[in-house]
Amino acid sequence: MDIKAVIKRFILYDKIDSKSVDKLFGKLNEHKNITINKIIKVSFDILNDYIYKLSHGDDEYVDECITKSINMIYILCNNRTFTEKEIIVNKERIKKAKLSIMSYANKYNSPSLINSVEILESIILDKQMYTEGFVKFIKVLINKYENPNIIKKFINEYKNIISIEKTDLFDFVFKKAISSLNNNNENIYYYLTLLRILDNPNIEHDKYKDYLVGLENNRFAKEIISFLNGNKFSLSPSEILDKYDLIKNLSESGIILEPKTRGKNEKIFTIDGDNTKLRDDGLSIKKDGNKYIVGIHIADAGKHIDPFSDIDTNAKKNFKCIYRYGNTRILPPEYENALSLDKGKSRDTISLYVVMNDSGEILDYYIKKNTIIVSRNLSYLQNEEIMNSNNKSDLKRQLEELFMLSRALEYNDIKKNQYWNKKEKSKSENYKNINFKGDMIIREFMVLYNTLFGEYCSENNIPYIYRYQDSEYISDLLKECGIENYQYIKDIVSELYLDSRYSTSPLYHSGMGIYAYTQSCDPLRKYPDLYEQYLAHKFIFKDKDFDFDFEQFKKLVEYFNLRSMELILMRDEYKRALKYNKN
Repeated sequence: MDIKAVIKRFILYDKIDSKSVDKLFGKLNEHKNITINKIIKVSFDILNDYIYKLSHGDDEYVDECITKSINMIYILCNNRTFTEKEIIVNKERIKKAKLSIMSYANKYNSPSLINSVEILESIILDKQMYTEGFVKFIKVLINKYENPNIIKKFINEYKNIISIEKTDLFDFVFKKAISSLNNNNENIYYYLTLLRILDNPNIEHDKYKDYLVGLENNRFAKEIISFLNGNKFSLSPSEILDKYDLIKNLSESGIILEPKTRGKNEKIFTIDGDNTKLRDDGLSIKKDGNKYIVGIHIADAGKHIDPFSDIDTNAKKNFKCIYRYGNTRILPPEYENALSLDKGKSRDTISLYVVMNDSGEILDYYIKKNTIIVSRNLSYLQNEEIMNSNNKSDLKRQLEELFMLSRALEYNDIKKNQYWNKKEKSKSENYKNINFKGDMIIREFMVLYNTLFGEYCSENNIPYIYRYQDSEYISDLLKECGIENYQYIKDIVSELYLDSRYSTSPLYHSGMGIYAYTQSCDPLRKYPDLYEQYLAHKFIFKDKDFDFDFEQFKKLVEYFNLRSMELILMRDEYKRALKYNKN
């Protein structure tokens, strides 16, 4: 019996409803070796045939055939309890079909194809997943102010449950959004993002507009109203920068920043990406008997910028450099040019010198203000070529020694290395450099700088900004909420990277396995790193005086956590807007 021909004929000529599908299944079931799993597989094969026809424009009725095929799959799946293995297989089938159909839905602007995708997304495969438990799980993530990209991963896996639950989670977030609007918009960016993630066809948008009466002049309320009116992408990329209060063109002051002393004759080099023009960090190494002295040199922006100045205020608002999406900086171009560790230029740095043996053991270290001249600016590729060449030079020897020590540091801390790999994978555009030897050198010695700086400030009770990361809690939360832990859920959890947060006190960083960890190596790119240099000059070097109040300091660090999340949301929103405008 040609089961594919029978099902295809049924799809073409019959009305697809539960009764007719059950009747067909009953007839097919009379034949040996024809199971519902086989019928589902063949139905997906037929669907993929129609998608192929769509790509070649072979059939004017292909949209209708795709819809009818999906309706049949929907009925078959929703009347079946699957094993874990079957769930995984069918999820992959749905995912593949959905991606293919969406590409043509956007290309041809076809409402019927978009509707077909929504039907695919509403197929319930895992009947043992309790709706109540899943909703509880998502609410906990929201209350923890978890990264929306993590929440979205689970929402996408269980869009069917959101569809069943209709409005509960949307109501939950909408109330939080209204509360934010009534309390000076704190966290409003976060809740706006979640409303878009949780939106689904069952939401009756009109009923929510009453809650916004009297708030029409609020810029965020206007965006919510626009969203409720069906405008999913109401802001242009430039409007998104304005929404997040980012300054695109920082004013130049005309001040020329030059160190008063010339750098010492020390062989220092930088290693960065091919297109890097802003260099925060450099390295040096010299051998002393059977010991190594490694110098880690960070551009000293804090020496040349005054806290509470206009330059500082704008840097705090822009918070970090964002290159691909928005192209915003924290410092004006003249400051970048004058502070970047460029070859042949005399530059002020805060340098950490570490005495090590060849096993990567730290024997001693000290921190000092410094003035240096960089000998070479290397790219990752240039560094690789030098290290792999047969030429013998002082530079190659230094790079080999640094690589040897960085491998020893990595070997001594496997947990940290696992964390770093997961972090880099979460930033796909940067991950391409992770296999270079130069990446390991820079990564390990910047981590060492951050670790020893944190250790020094913690032991000496110096006010400083620390980074901490919660232990992975999502696995336990899933069990607590009564959600069956299928393999594909384990796969999601295993790949999750939980964001680090800022703190005024040393807290445990679970990924690094360190209790007093900082991030101090990017003062030209990240405002918290710049502010840490203000603190170093005030409390370590005692050569910079400014008003410091610890309570205000704690509020500033709270702002760092808030602003860090806002710019994650901005980047994602800007990226979507670019894609939407392109389409």
